[in-house]
Amino acid sequence: MASNNSQSPDGPNFEATIEDILKLIATDLTIEGLLKLIAQAVRYAYRFYGHHPNPQDVEDLTQVIAILLIRDNCRVLRSFEQRSSLETWLKPIARHCVLRFFQGQKSLESLENLSPDDFVSQPEMEGEVFIEEIKGLLTLHDQELLELRLQGLTREEIAGRLNIELDSVDKAVRRLRGRVSKYLESK
Repeated sequence: MASNNSQSPDGPNFEATIEDILKLIATDLTIEGLLKLIAQAVRYAYRFYGHHPNPQDVEDLTQVIAILLIRDNCRVLRSFEQRSSLETWLKPIARHCVLRFFQGQKSLESLENLSPDDFVSQPEMEGEVFIEEIKGLLTLHDQELLELRLQGLTREEIAGRLNIELDSVDKAVRRLRGRVSKYLESK
């Protein structure tokens, strides 16, 4: 594409600006080439943190980093001073974005550790009476699981006490939440 910075009715020709900047960095670098380099850096960051890269997450994070690089008239991309290769320069940016992504995922996973009453308001009854009423609706296994959750044990501790896999704890907690929610909806 010809590189001109002509004004359009909506402002400067933004695509030409990006291409001009890419040509300053490397004469043969295109937007597609930059996206490939970003994707490589994201896959590197996943491996750096000991994870296997999920293709959809790589694509999403590549887009996030591309937007970061080109927003504000390519402010971040313009900061590349060619003291190293573009690939090397992108790696810490990708590591930072992947780390923030993992932290966001961890926040979502931490919701699994909340007790059922964190999601649903309890009816007007004393706490112990309410718990005893709920227990009457549960299997012995679910009653034991509820007791361990109420004691504040982690998923790992519950798995150890009940001698079951972590996935089984997760499924049992979801099943327990469902039963408690149904009970509360019926009240």
